[in-house]
Amino acid sequence: ESWIVRRAKSKNIDIERPVADLIAARSEGNMLAAAQELEKIALMNTSGTIDSELVIKSITDSARYDVFKLVDCVLAGQSKQAMRMLRGLREEGTEPIIINWALNKELRALSDMRFDIDQGDNVSRVTTNAGIWRNRVSMIESALTRHSSKLLREMFKNTIKIDRIIKGAAAGDAWDEMEMLCLALARG
Repeated sequence: ESWIVRRAKSKNIDIERPVADLIAARSEGNMLAAAQELEKIALMNTSGTIDSELVIKSITDSARYDVFKLVDCVLAGQSKQAMRMLRGLREEGTEPIIINWALNKELRALSDMRFDIDQGDNVSRVTTNAGIWRNRVSMIESALTRHSSKLLREMFKNTIKIDRIIKGAAAGDAWDEMEMLCLALARG
């Protein structure tokens, strides 16, 4: 159990491990910064459970551009708007690890759904079983029909590569890599 999870439990807040990992990545190992981020998020929270959307909202509250809207633009195939949003997020100082995390999460879900489709399930049932919100179904279906399982897995692996670049474990420019990834995912 991570320090963030234990700290949250001591404040009677439920937090999932991936969300704690996101807070840890955001604070770059600084326990004081992580504690402050947790406090800030706890103040925004009324349910007792901290989920990934609340963390992203906390991090991007003052931002003009929204990480979730970027992902939606990419899924809908709106490459020009997505590039404008990605550059805007960069200019506003949004941490690349947050954007990459959102892309990673979406690509993992798309890969799983595409696998089910490849096994003979229909798109409508797959999106329903995955709990996709009604307002996102058309863009998810669009992305699923544009990309093969193999391509979605390759893009998912790219998010892992980008994570390594962000953390200094691999060479490259994370922003350039995310731009290429967003363009690839938006392509149709």
